[in-house]
Amino acid sequence: TDINDNRPTILPVSSAFQLRSQLEVDTVIQTFTVNDLDIGDSGTVSLRITSGNANGAFRLTGRALILAKPFDRTVQLLYSLLIEAVDHGTPSMQSQPDAAVTITVLGSAPRFINSSYSAMLLDSKPVGATALTVTAEDPDTGGRQMVYYEIIAGNSNQAFAIDQCSGEITLSRSLNAGTLANYNLTVNAVVRGQSRLSTSTSILITVLDDNEAPTCVTGPYNVNIYEGVLNVGRVPCADRDSGNNNVLTYVLSDSHRNLILINSSSGQLSLSYRLHVTVITCFSSNVTVTDQGTPPLSTQVPVQVCVQPRLTISPLSSMKTLSEADPVTSVVEQYTASDLVDSTAAIQYSIPSGNTGGVFSISFSGLVTLVRNLDYESLTTYNLTIQAVSSANNADGAIAQSNLIVTVTDSNDNVPVISPSQLVVTFNESVGTGAVVAAFTCTDRDDGANGQGNFTITGGNVQDSFRIDAKTGAVSLARMLNYEIVADRRFSLAVRCADGGPTSLFTLATLVVQLSNVNEHAPSFTPSNMYAETIGELASIGDTAVTVTATDQDGTAVSYRLINPVGLPFTLDPLLGRLLVSQTLDFDSQNNYQLSVEASDGMLVARAAINLTIADENNHAPEFNQSVFDLVISEAVAVGTQVYTVSCTDGDHGSNALVSYSTVTSSSSSYLRTTSNGAIYLNRTVDFESLTSFSVQIQCADGGTPSLTGTALLLIRISGVNEHTPVFSAQEYNISVPEDFTVGSVLGSVSATDNDTGVDGQIAYILSSGNDDSTFQLLQSSGELVLRKPLDFETQQVYNLDIIARDTGGKFSNATVEISVIDLNDAVPQCDRTNYNATLSETVAAGHLLTRLVCSDSDAIDSTLTYQIQSGNSTLFRVNSNGQVFTRQVLDADQGTVTYSLTVAVSDLVGQQVLVYITVTVQTVNEFAPVFIPPSCCILVFTHCVQGR
Repeated sequence: TDINDNRPTILPVSSAFQLRSQLEVDTVIQTFTVNDLDIGDSGTVSLRITSGNANGAFRLTGRALILAKPFDRTVQLLYSLLIEAVDHGTPSMQSQPDAAVTITVLGSAPRFINSSYSAMLLDSKPVGATALTVTAEDPDTGGRQMVYYEIIAGNSNQAFAIDQCSGEITLSRSLNAGTLANYNLTVNAVVRGQSRLSTSTSILITVLDDNEAPTCVTGPYNVNIYEGVLNVGRVPCADRDSGNNNVLTYVLSDSHRNLILINSSSGQLSLSYRLHVTVITCFSSNVTVTDQGTPPLSTQVPVQVCVQPRLTISPLSSMKTLSEADPVTSVVEQYTASDLVDSTAAIQYSIPSGNTGGVFSISFSGLVTLVRNLDYESLTTYNLTIQAVSSANNADGAIAQSNLIVTVTDSNDNVPVISPSQLVVTFNESVGTGAVVAAFTCTDRDDGANGQGNFTITGGNVQDSFRIDAKTGAVSLARMLNYEIVADRRFSLAVRCADGGPTSLFTLATLVVQLSNVNEHAPSFTPSNMYAETIGELASIGDTAVTVTATDQDGTAVSYRLINPVGLPFTLDPLLGRLLVSQTLDFDSQNNYQLSVEASDGMLVARAAINLTIADENNHAPEFNQSVFDLVISEAVAVGTQVYTVSCTDGDHGSNALVSYSTVTSSSSSYLRTTSNGAIYLNRTVDFESLTSFSVQIQCADGGTPSLTGTALLLIRISGVNEHTPVFSAQEYNISVPEDFTVGSVLGSVSATDNDTGVDGQIAYILSSGNDDSTFQLLQSSGELVLRKPLDFETQQVYNLDIIARDTGGKFSNATVEISVIDLNDAVPQCDRTNYNATLSETVAAGHLLTRLVCSDSDAIDSTLTYQIQSGNSTLFRVNSNGQVFTRQVLDADQGTVTYSLTVAVSDLVGQQVLVYITVTVQTVNEFAPVFIPPSCCILVFTHCVQGR
């Protein structure tokens, strides 16, 4: 016998619902599935609500949870039910866990008191006036406090506003029946705090016309017209009314009736004849505008018409500043003139006055430019009149003028002139401090600071022995000089006069001041006044080339100087007489110098000649014309073939410039042989497959002592011959992949080898055939085979691909790839339809076949299907493994036709499923005849009964 050793189970164990408060009683909320592995009473299961059923709101009927009472949101908003499954065994067992059901009661949309609303308004109603009020109630509370209102459509130009709390609709803009006579508003009522639960209603507002006076421009109607124009404009009036109330008539007053006309229906103003600004500038009149309402209403409009010049010029005036250094063609000003009546009219520009010397010009486009040089010293200000003339018809010679003032500024374009430019003075050592020993003058044609000269001593003023007056140019003695004591008795002063311009210009003068003494003997060179010397061109700066020596019998110190030292690469030590190298010597540029030197005791001088020869030295290393030579040699070149020639140059002369070539010994030097004249020959056979490149250093040596060398690098690249054909690692490749293989992933790879190296050994892989629908891609460089489209075993099980491996020389080989697709259970079951209908009478016996579900699975493997009734009362119906649906018992329809809605899950072995819906209709059968109750009766009637009783 069976023991009650299995607990019943209930599904689902957790669920949640959100239901409207207006949900009808007896609505099925959820159907549970229960199961117990026991049999008999132990396998018979009942359901019960164990907690959370406040106020008995729900009941269980069979496996269905049903609403038993209407929801009341003022009492309960949330229900948390626990449903327990209990079997009928002894002792009974309960489900663990129980089923938990959470039900949230949502509110309902509000209801308007009236189904629609309408109102009629005069368009004279003021802004803020009430049109009507709408009212709605919350059905959950029965109140109006939780409802707010909004206009959601039909509110053209936002003409109306609604009070959110009260529903009162008011005017937010003035109405006009002539513009819009009907407004069809849509108003929403929304319950506060809910998720936009709302109801809308329609409101028709009809706008009626109320005659109002025409509306015209506020204040006078001011019109500006140009010379020669007849059209003035239309009086700006409008009437918001409709019908005859909107028809206007315009009448002009007697003032200026001979000058101005008006169209009585349109209000268009025009002149009787053309006006010129020199004749009349402004005049006024009045226009009366009247509508055809009953009674008619009118408005008066003052009109003022002013005549303006038709030609304008910009700018009207301008002030510009130019420097006298500004070049010819400099732009001064751009003028633009416009004919305000005829925009296409050509404008002619001119400068009728003020253009002294014709230094300015104006183009046809109004551009004023400088055509001659300015001179501040000649004229500082130009007052120009710029004139524009319109060439339009009926322009009546319209002219516009502008004033252009050009101020010329001084440019520091004159260099100061100092006089004298050279001055030699001698003074006796007895001259006292402050005595003027020389004087200079400085003139400058510029103006202001540019023309003011200032004197300074910029050089030669040993121990600040002299000073110069910055303004007068007087040079005076700053300290007493004693001939026997002072070291320097001859001063060579550099005097500078600079102007005060922003970029100062200056002139230099030389002042030689000699301190005199009694002097009987001139200096004398020893051993003679003729010197001859040779120095190498590599002598360093500062080296002594030759030393001259002079003595003075007076015991006076002797100083030395080079005569005409400009451009010489030497300097002469004035005290020691050493001729020093001051610049790099170059035999190629100059190999001999004839120099003159002077020895002075301060008053008397002696001269000597120096013949200096520059000797050539090996100071230039030979150089190749490039540091690296790139050479390509085919492996087929024969030994002994000349493959290249190099050359280098040497900047020296004679044997120092003779060069020879050789190969620097290295691991690769044996491949080449270099001759002394720079020819390079192949010395060994080269094989591309074993050696693709090597480098050799080439040396160039000159004939100097010591010899100088230069080197260059010779890079040799060996080019191969395409000798070998690519070979696949296999002639046939077999790959198996599941049909759900990811698109874009690598299925496998093929490989081939080529015994050539370099470019000839590079292999490209090509998919030549078998891939008509581009399901696969063969990567050209790697040989990887990539899936580009999804696979489907049910569509195609095997792919046979032909592939090619080709090297860059054009040689190739072939192979094949067979790809087998592995079937997966990836197809969802399919039925011939998703909705079935079955009809039977209540007298049909249990086990009746209602229908058969025609379903299949396209997978080639594991295509077995299972069927299970998920909902709709599985206690009354069953389904077998073939999809046949039967009744479990006789169905009763005594109370009328009964309908059952079944949901059947059709699943394959991996759990993929499709849902099928079956509607079963049970029709009632007239089984029983009517029966009187009671089956018989007896009635006593008295003779005096009143009729009708």
